[in-house]
Formats: sequence, structure tokens, C-alpha cells
Amino acid sequence: MPNPVKTKLSSIRQKSVETMRKASHLFRRDSEEEKEAKAQLRKERKERREKEYVEIPQNWELMTVYPSMYF
Repeated sequence: MPNPVKTKLSSIRQKSVETMRKASHLFRRDSEEEKEAKAQLRKERKERREKEYVEIPQNWELMTVYPSMYF
């Protein structure tokens, strides 16, 4: 009769190996081109985010109190 403890350990070890194989793409190192492409993407996203912001005028309190004067 096989030792249940050993079987348990080997099956756990086998499962962890399978999990690592499935997750191997997470631990892969990027090549130089991929790094540059990702940096470019980040830069573009950052620029797009900055464009979305609207500059608030200095007299915004007056604009909320007397909107008919400004709109």
C-alpha cells in the first residue's frame, strides 16, 4: 500500500509545477523593443490623461454665484 503522505506531497508538487507553467508569462523578462513599446504606450496614456483636464478659471466662485454674467 502506498504511503498517503508521500502521494499527497507528490500531487501537491505536481500541481505547483502546473501552476508555475501556466503563470510563466508573468515571470518572463521583456525584450528591449517590448520595454520601449510599453514606455511609449505609458507616455501616450499620460498625455491623453493630461489633455482631459480642464483649467479652472480664477473667478470660479463668482461664476457659480452669478452664472448669468458668464454664460
